[in-house]
Amino acid sequence: MRTTSSRTLKSTLLILLIIFAVSLAPHQFALQIEGQANPQKSASPPRTQPTPDQCPHGPTVRLTVRATTVDQPSGLSAESLSKEGPQFPTEFSMSNFTATCFVAGNWPLFIDYELEQSGRVTLTVAAEGVAPFIYRLRETRVGRHEELITLPTYFGGKPRVATYSIKAVSEDTAYVKPVPHLLIYAFGGGHNAVSSSGIDQVSFQPGSVLVSQNQRATYRFHSRRDFNKVSADFMRIGKNPDNEIVAQLVDRKKFDKGMRRDDVISDVWNCKAGGRASQGSHELHVRAWRGLESGGDWMFTSSAPQWVRVQ
Repeated sequence: MRTTSSRTLKSTLLILLIIFAVSLAPHQFALQIEGQANPQKSASPPRTQPTPDQCPHGPTVRLTVRATTVDQPSGLSAESLSKEGPQFPTEFSMSNFTATCFVAGNWPLFIDYELEQSGRVTLTVAAEGVAPFIYRLRETRVGRHEELITLPTYFGGKPRVATYSIKAVSEDTAYVKPVPHLLIYAFGGGHNAVSSSGIDQVSFQPGSVLVSQNQRATYRFHSRRDFNKVSADFMRIGKNPDNEIVAQLVDRKKFDKGMRRDDVISDVWNCKAGGRASQGSHELHVRAWRGLESGGDWMFTSSAPQWVRVQ
């Protein structure tokens, strides 16, 4: 009897174990399928956005940089570009952006930039109907650098719409994300705009403004060339989650009478956007251009490293 009872107990325990195992099997199978179908769930933890205190360039600007195709220029017409000037995104990363401007064969192209970490900077110029011009800037070292480039003749003798893309990456080929800190001080094209920067002596003061006390920022810049039109663009500066310096347009003032050689524009900014104080650190971007009938030359200059912190 003991033997029979023992065997019966063992059989009962075995049956219970089998039932328990079978009840677990669907869950294990489901977990395996879910892991195969959604591998991104095992990715590294999400990045946290830096706080204003962690950002030396002011409060963080939340910005998602999307990949830009440079095989074709933007949909802007030559007439629109002639009227509105070189077009930069209203929000962009300094380490990876695309602008729409005129281009022509044998044009000089000037760029003044700074790398805060060593890296490689690539310029791509694309216009419809021709191969893109891809050029790697010579300097990769930390510091401020200037370069004057001659564009190829195949862009033709007359100005045409083109996209200019600038992208910076780490020198370490195993690390392909954009270099965190790339600063563009000046960028321009055309015989009547550059040999160096066509707009210089950019001033943006003071370092801090209290809007509640009716304080304002003052700005000033000087022209070394003749330009038909000029625009002062006020940009909020911060960082995105990838630690790249980003700029966001908050206000703009146009000077439709343009500037002549050695002219100086001096004015004030109320430090507001949409009627409210535009809190954070700001940079002045000056765009100056000649219309299509005057050659299409263009220039971009920033006030960096001068920033105005609005409170």
